[in-house]
Amino acid sequence: MAENMAQLATSRPVKEVALFITGPPAAGKTTLRNSLERVLGFSRPPIGIDQVIRALIASGEFTEQDAYIDEKGAAILVDPHASSLVASNRLIELWREHPFETIIEAPLIDTMFEKLCDYSELAAHTVVIELHARFEVRVARNRDRDEERIGELGMRLMPDTLRPDVDARLTESVAARYRINGELSKHETLRSVLGLLENHGILVPAGVSDSPTLEATDAVD
Repeated sequence: MAENMAQLATSRPVKEVALFITGPPAAGKTTLRNSLERVLGFSRPPIGIDQVIRALIASGEFTEQDAYIDEKGAAILVDPHASSLVASNRLIELWREHPFETIIEAPLIDTMFEKLCDYSELAAHTVVIELHARFEVRVARNRDRDEERIGELGMRLMPDTLRPDVDARLTESVAARYRINGELSKHETLRSVLGLLENHGILVPAGVSDSPTLEATDAVD
């Protein structure tokens, strides 16, 4: 895998953009974020909803009725819908401090993307990468993790799509939006994402001899 990663590390951003990785639980968001961070070498550290929730707990803004750290060290929202507005606002605030060359990771929360669309200039420089996988695949993947981040009931409660009005507004607001098959291997997913970004001029290949395949992707921009 190290050699494969080195072969893929041939693309560099040519635009001032942020990459927003989203999708339902266990669709592969964190894995893709880590892979893109290594390959692209963005100047800013990634921003994840997990770190935002931890900060809100530490500051006392979130009580145990809002969120908690479970026995495996995961930050869990007790009611994602009730607490999502506060978490969304804080994530956007952090993001706006360093809007470009940043990777953001968060689940499909309507309030999150409504907030993003409200900041039209930020949205115009954002590329949304949506990972999707069947529920049974995500449950099995979640069970196989060393650290189970969310229980099956929690996975059922978390949305796997955006509200239709939010979905339409997001597509109109962002620079590009891609829907990716999250059931692919880590390597195949990364190749697919890099291929789409290169194809749309967001990345420029530097001596790529083996162009990433686009077959397993479904762009929705």
